[in-house]
Amino acid sequence: MWYNCTCCWYFNISEAGTADVYYGDDEKSLMAGVGQYSGSNVFGCGGTILLGAHDTTYFAGLENVQIGDVFEVQTNYGHYTYRVNSTKVV
Repeated sequence: MWYNCTCCWYFNISEAGTADVYYGDDEKSLMAGVGQYSGSNVFGCGGTILLGAHDTTYFAGLENVQIGDVFEVQTNYGHYTYRVNSTKVV
């Protein structure tokens, strides 16, 4: 499901900048911002959250992210802080 230019979540990593996060991993979502892969866990509910974006746009700064860096997500139901514990380029 794509939310027609309405940001579902706000994503901030100081090294990577900020981006809107949309639920969905289709091309339309990824053209608008960061997409949360269908079937991955929701922010604030525990488990693995899978995010995707084009590496030349919304994720361009992620090449500088280090283990231990902190990122924040603002949703309409809460504010969450996460710490990077691993990275993988696929």
